[in-house]
Amino acid sequence: QLQYYAELHPPSVFMENGEQKGYAIELLDDIWQHMGIPNQKVNIVPWARAYYYLKTLNNVVLFSISRTPMREELFQWACPITQIRYSLLALKKNKIFIGNVNELSRYTIGSIRGDASETLLLKRQGNKKNIHSVSSLQALIEMLMVDRVQLITHITVLSEMSELSGNFIERNGFSSDDFEEVFMLGEYKSCFAFSKKVDKQFVKKFQQALSHVNEQTKHIKRMQRFHSFSN
Repeated sequence: QLQYYAELHPPSVFMENGEQKGYAIELLDDIWQHMGIPNQKVNIVPWARAYYYLKTLNNVVLFSISRTPMREELFQWACPITQIRYSLLALKKNKIFIGNVNELSRYTIGSIRGDASETLLLKRQGNKKNIHSVSSLQALIEMLMVDRVQLITHITVLSEMSELSGNFIERNGFSSDDFEEVFMLGEYKSCFAFSKKVDKQFVKKFQQALSHVNEQTKHIKRMQRFHSFSN
């Protein structure tokens, strides 16, 4: 009786014509099929809420979530879904150049509340005085566009073939050509995380199924297809 949670984050998870789609959704479907489990409900909620459920409830699976050192002992893991690069994004027109981490304090920065990118940002600069946390990607972009912040946290999905840049910018009516990465925060595996009290044998079997699916050629084709979607 597990509860599966995810946030909207194309091309990993998104809605199209009322259906849940994305490479992480399809990967999970393949894992269930390999394990002989009927498809389960996936609850799509804001990241902060999903992460709170993962920490406080006993039967939660959250995806995709970065496996960072700070989170390692908090949950059980099945990896990888893919590799994730975290960075800071700015509008090109503002011509922002950041030479080192000490310069971050000069700017107001928007981030997703509780996201790994926010954690990495706090770790790199050591304080949160200039960080404005919000609950959604939509709000993050809007703050940048109206100059409430000068930088926002950004995720790029790294596949075996190429980079899959999360296309939330385009799907919200903006052009990715107007933005640029100006600072690297870190790179981690994107995974499925399980509450600590989920049966360890189930997590082990889930990991085995994930490893099997990842080895199949259709997984590579899936990533290629969603690479086309993201551009």
